[in-house]
Amino acid sequence: MKEAADLRSKGVKVLISQMNKNKKFQKEQLMKEGYAAEDIRDFYNTELKK
Repeated sequence: MKEAADLRSKGVKVLISQMNKNKKFQKEQLMKEGYAAEDIRDFYNTELKK
C-alpha cells in the first residue's frame, strides 16, 4: 500500500485489487481491459518461504 501511495503521489495511476483463487483468469481479464502483463505484480500478506 505504501508503494502504491508513493506512485500515486508521483502522478502514476495505480489499481489495487484483491486476488481471487483463480488468478490466471483475473490476470487475463485485466489484460483485456488494457493492463500490460509486465505491469501486474503479485503481493502477499506474508513473506513466501523458500
